[in-house]
Amino acid sequence: MRLLCMFAMVAVLASCSGTSRIYYQDFKAALSRPADANLSLQQLQSSSFDSLYFTRDDGPVLSLALAFIEHGQQKWVSADNAYLILQHGRVVRTVGFASDLHHSTHISGDPLQYGPDQLKQAAPWLRLTDWTDASGLPLQSVFTEAEPEFLNLLEQQIACRVFVERVTAIDSAEQFENHYWFDAATGTLLQSRQQLRPQGPVYTMTFISRYARLVSPAGADL
Repeated sequence: MRLLCMFAMVAVLASCSGTSRIYYQDFKAALSRPADANLSLQQLQSSSFDSLYFTRDDGPVLSLALAFIEHGQQKWVSADNAYLILQHGRVVRTVGFASDLHHSTHISGDPLQYGPDQLKQAAPWLRLTDWTDASGLPLQSVFTEAEPEFLNLLEQQIACRVFVERVTAIDSAEQFENHYWFDAATGTLLQSRQQLRPQGPVYTMTFISRYARLVSPAGADL
């Protein structure tokens, strides 16, 4: 019932204003639309929702809003009920994609939960993942720290610590890399580039509302 009420609230908000409507576009349609989302600092400050920039491979940028948090997982929901579900900044489940990630084991052991100060000392992390078209796909991750970088958004720069996650599919020995940008001052995860399985699409996610809070004068409450 709580979930149904939330969807009802989302539907109402989506119909109430242009600002809300941009957050609740059809998820699949937005992936193929030509124009990128480009929210201003003022829009982010006036919104009651946290926003996420999302890109699939080299496609356009979509802006999603955080619908709710449940059991430590952030659930970003589209108008057509597609889901992008994150925990500790990692995509742990999807609904409405060509091949959905249904489940990952050992999420409680994800080194991302420890933040940048402990991440480079983390032990290799092994989990099994279940998909629409595959089950029990074993993945192992090892983290290393790369050279620091600056993120440029909202006409501001923020110094970031960058970590590389080298992922190996144990059954095929295929490898790929994920990247994570943490604010150097606070350790807040601001952006990630994640591939969920070998030869899968690359998802780039920018926590634009977190970024806006960091660059807002006196830490404005967004």
